[in-house]
Amino acid sequence: MTNHTEFATWVEEAAVKAGFDVDVPRSGAIGVLGAEIGTTYSTVVRVLAGERVPAYRFWPAWAEALKVPTESFRLEARKALLGEGRS
Repeated sequence: MTNHTEFATWVEEAAVKAGFDVDVPRSGAIGVLGAEIGTTYSTVVRVLAGERVPAYRFWPAWAEALKVPTESFRLEARKALLGEGRS
């Protein structure tokens, strides 16, 4: 299994800044974030756990939900997929 922990940390930080308390257990924020993106709860959990990068077609929705520029999300996701460290 690939480990995308740096990407997961970046997503978690962006989600918290965007108002999703994904770092608070049982807050319901993961489900709300998934609904806003149009993806499943389990996908959000896997992304936040560093187990995967979302499917490309969802990148614009993730960027919008996280309130980050789409290009920033693309850059971080590509780095995770290519296994490059963050600069």
